[in-house]
Amino acid sequence: ERRKVTFVAGETYYNPLNGHFYRPITSNGSWVDNKLATQSLSYYGRQGYLVTLTSESENSFVSKFVGQNSWIGCSDNYLEINNAVGYTKYADQNAAEGYWHWVTGPEKGTEMRTGNAQDYRVGPAKNGVYQNWASGEPNDWSVNGIAGNEDYGHMYANNGTWNDFPNTSSIRSIYEFGDMPNDNTVATPFFTRDIAVQGASSGSIAGGGVAVCSGTNSTVLTLTNFTGVVANWEMSFDNFITPGTTINNSSLSYTATNLSKTTYFRAVVNPTTPSGCTGLLTPSTVVNVTPANGGNILATGGNTICQGGEVVLVLSGNSGSVSKWQKSSDNTNWIDIINNTVNYSEVLNSIGTFYYRAVVTNDCGTLTNSSSITVTVQAGTPPVGGVVSSMSHSSISNSGSLNLTDYTGTIQKWQKSEDDGLVWLDIANTSSSYFYSNISKKTLFRVSLQNGNCGSAFSAAGAVTILTPSITVTGTLNTFNSCIGTVSSTQTFSISGANLTSDINIAAVTGFEYSIDGINYSSTLTLPRTGSSITNTSIYVRLSANAVASSSGIIFISATGATTRAVSVEGTVNDPAPPIATNASRYGSGAVVISASVANGNTVDWYESATGGNALTSGATSFTTPSIIQTTTYFAQARNIAAGCLSLSRTAVTASILNCSDATPNVQFRLSAPNVTTASIQGNVGTRTESFDGFNYGSIASSGTFAVGSFTKSNTGAAEIKADDVWGGSGSRYLQIASSGSVSINLTDPSRYVGFWWGAGNANNNVTIYGSCGGNEITLGTFTTQTVLDLLAGSTIKAVDGNTYNSSLYRRSNASNEPFAYVNLQLDDPNIYFTRIVFSGSGFEFDNVTTAVDWGTVSGLSVSNFSPIPAKSGETITINGNGFTGTSAVKIGGVNARSYRVISPTQITAIVPTDATVNTRVTVTNDGIEASLGGFVFDCSSNALDFDGTNDHVVLGDVIESLSSFSQEAWVFWRGSSAAHSEIFSKEAVSAMSITSDNKLHANFGNGSAWGAGVNSATSIPLNKWTHVAITRNSSGLVKLYINGILDANSATLNLTGGNTLGRAIGAKYLSNGTLAGAFNGLIDELRVWNTERTAAQINAGLGTELIGNESGLITYYNFNQGTASGTNSTITTLNNLISTATPIGTLTNFTRSGTTSNLITGVWPVILTQPASTLS
Repeated sequence: ERRKVTFVAGETYYNPLNGHFYRPITSNGSWVDNKLATQSLSYYGRQGYLVTLTSESENSFVSKFVGQNSWIGCSDNYLEINNAVGYTKYADQNAAEGYWHWVTGPEKGTEMRTGNAQDYRVGPAKNGVYQNWASGEPNDWSVNGIAGNEDYGHMYANNGTWNDFPNTSSIRSIYEFGDMPNDNTVATPFFTRDIAVQGASSGSIAGGGVAVCSGTNSTVLTLTNFTGVVANWEMSFDNFITPGTTINNSSLSYTATNLSKTTYFRAVVNPTTPSGCTGLLTPSTVVNVTPANGGNILATGGNTICQGGEVVLVLSGNSGSVSKWQKSSDNTNWIDIINNTVNYSEVLNSIGTFYYRAVVTNDCGTLTNSSSITVTVQAGTPPVGGVVSSMSHSSISNSGSLNLTDYTGTIQKWQKSEDDGLVWLDIANTSSSYFYSNISKKTLFRVSLQNGNCGSAFSAAGAVTILTPSITVTGTLNTFNSCIGTVSSTQTFSISGANLTSDINIAAVTGFEYSIDGINYSSTLTLPRTGSSITNTSIYVRLSANAVASSSGIIFISATGATTRAVSVEGTVNDPAPPIATNASRYGSGAVVISASVANGNTVDWYESATGGNALTSGATSFTTPSIIQTTTYFAQARNIAAGCLSLSRTAVTASILNCSDATPNVQFRLSAPNVTTASIQGNVGTRTESFDGFNYGSIASSGTFAVGSFTKSNTGAAEIKADDVWGGSGSRYLQIASSGSVSINLTDPSRYVGFWWGAGNANNNVTIYGSCGGNEITLGTFTTQTVLDLLAGSTIKAVDGNTYNSSLYRRSNASNEPFAYVNLQLDDPNIYFTRIVFSGSGFEFDNVTTAVDWGTVSGLSVSNFSPIPAKSGETITINGNGFTGTSAVKIGGVNARSYRVISPTQITAIVPTDATVNTRVTVTNDGIEASLGGFVFDCSSNALDFDGTNDHVVLGDVIESLSSFSQEAWVFWRGSSAAHSEIFSKEAVSAMSITSDNKLHANFGNGSAWGAGVNSATSIPLNKWTHVAITRNSSGLVKLYINGILDANSATLNLTGGNTLGRAIGAKYLSNGTLAGAFNGLIDELRVWNTERTAAQINAGLGTELIGNESGLITYYNFNQGTASGTNSTITTLNNLISTATPIGTLTNFTRSGTTSNLITGVWPVILTQPASTLS
């Protein structure tokens, strides 16, 4: 269950039934005095009046909640009635007696009765006008048969009935605010909150809160979320302020039909829990009946005027909106006037009688006519209001005179208003000048004039204005960066001031200092005013030399009486720590890759000495030394990328040259079980061509090519090389070694694994393994037949014949057993490789037994993927893979990465170079071994067009008009301009995409002849930096702004569409007189126009890519990729639109088309690296 509580500002009641406000006045006074007092009051833009009670619900609310005997705004006094209607309706009191009217509020001028209830001049109440007179009232209590003076209405608090009192009575009053014709209701002086009652038993009603039309209607109300049974339903016209009317209905639903006025409903529930409770009431729900009330028309200057005078009419007390006004000369035949406001005025130059009325439409479409008003035009000269002069002051201690000029007629009075003309207070002054003093806020003054019987007129209002001191700040500050002990580079923002009574002070922020000349700096600053103003002044800001660590704060700019302005400032003082060294070594002379790690935001410069000297290379965390023959020490110094600060010291990093004689390669000699019939393939090493020396080729093809096995993993984690079959399959797998001599098998790839079959043969047979160390061949070890036998001894291995053999292993051949094994050799030292295997001895494998050899480059180096995809030139990518420790080079697109850093054995970061070639790879080199991943470098050569900010532009012609759903986007490199709007892609009074002088993105739409209101972004566009901007509009006119794909806080509804014959342009716009305006100062690239509203996801998806030109909804696309960047492009005179079916081709106008300005130059994307769906291996 939910209930509502409303909080209201001030000592005022809020009535949610009609949206009005009521203020009880607890002091006693006469009716006339209270009516005059209300006319001088306003409440948050709403004019005050003596309360009017126009419905049963309002009467109940006022009597129950305000609860005091009070004057109300009705009267049958002829002066009050004539003043209310704006003309002489009754000549005297006798004529008006009993004809009660509402004479205050929106209902002013509404006739209520045609006589009193009894005594003097008896007559009935008017139909359709709510009244709640007490029995026998009003009666204008007579004395000796003569009418009394009970001409003013009041209400009894105890029962809400009305009576008539004389003005001499002294009672309290109620002031009402709401629904006056010219109220300004922007301010909302109340707020309402829901209160949820957890576990309530009575439930709630669904189906209410709707509006229906009076007469035939039907609304189904249903009770939900309750426990128990429905006892009955109730209805009320005042939301149960007074007891409701019982409805004999105990079902869960009730259908309210044929309601003629707003009615509230609720259910009475007898819950089952808690027990013992009965008669719980649900929250009420309302069925609003839309009223149809035409209201009254009042003539604020009188309804009798002279020829050439102006009649001023206002509609009051209506329910619904004004559809039109009408005019008649006979009060029967009407001519429509196009006007849908409550105010209407016109000059009448013809003598005669005219009638006016308004036609009001309610939400149900019902048309209702207001009462008509008669306007009489007679011969004579109408008054001319003239003009009241204005004055301004910078202090509330002021005085001066206002003068009325250019008027005719007799001055009746002066008036003043302190709420912008909502309420006017009379000033007793008939002079053409008025002396004032000590005006404390803006006050309007006007004069009421009259010329005989020719009506009245008001002058144009003058104003006494109190000038408020103001400070204007333009510009924002980016993050400052400096090195410890030094000042940062400067940035500026601008300050100006108006109506100042003191100088402007700029407060200190720790770590920062200011200057007005860029030379002399201090921690605070005072800007002296000239007179009462300060012209636009640039303020230089920088981090001071004594700033430490990170400094941030807010620069407060203040002056007496002015709103303090604030500029956020933030800075980082950089003191990079020395790098952490990673030493490296190699065997023999050559280059060594050393590295050093630094914190994020820093890089490394490399030197030969601990101090001084020039850097060997800069901006890389790894360094490949030149070829060295002895251990050498280099020095790494950290450098902050943003500020350029260097660490106070350099770190020594050693590149060691090791002697091969000291190498301990630790060759592991292992045997593989021969019972594998099919080895699992993990990492196929492919077919190899080998060179052989001094052996009988036997069944081997003359090319010396033979099939190889595969790498598998043993339980110990070491790699093994095995044949696909125990015996290797066909004879082409085997190398048959002669019974004498030696065979040398050269390994063409640097390898750390070698495997071969070895039949036992003679005991003196042996195998010698050679390797490479530092480019020199060394002997790694010799193994004999006995080595195999020793390893086999004590083993239990199942042979291919199905038998299990102990102590030794034999091949079954010709009924004889011969020992054999598959030998695996593995190197542990990463700097040494196998190069050659030599079989020698008195003979291998008598009886035609064979030997097979295989090896693999299994250093573990591999590249699996990289990200992000795509990666732009200059962007850092992360490369994932294995074996990266000791990496000596990273190439992207065949070009060395700008810098790279080995993060771990499985990850490297590298910066994409700008000169990478097309369709190439990402390659990692580690000690002479390369691993790569196929990638493509898209050759965007992405040109952009440079606009000089003076007259460069591209003429497109009369295109792209009358689009409701619409999106346009571009990359811009903005250099700034003082022009109000610098155009990106615009057509006068049709659509605009531009940047303002204060660096905001601007969007606007027009109807072909005039602009709409437009909208500026909250976010600023940075100077001298590529920025993506986008504008979208949907079919409802909602316009959104995006900067770098992020939705801006500002939006607007701009519904205008249209077209004209003016040309559309890029980089400027043509005004209606044909002149050029809004020249753009900067670069434009990737200009796209769509006939749909692009979503944030769609905009972001296209930020980093060029388009093809056939995308759905794309109607115009310029990517500027023509000519030669910064070259001579004199032959390029047009700009291509990549939409093949679209027009126009743009005409380059006023561009020099050579050099680095006013020409086609390098755009936002020099190159983009991406990875295809299937990688190259």
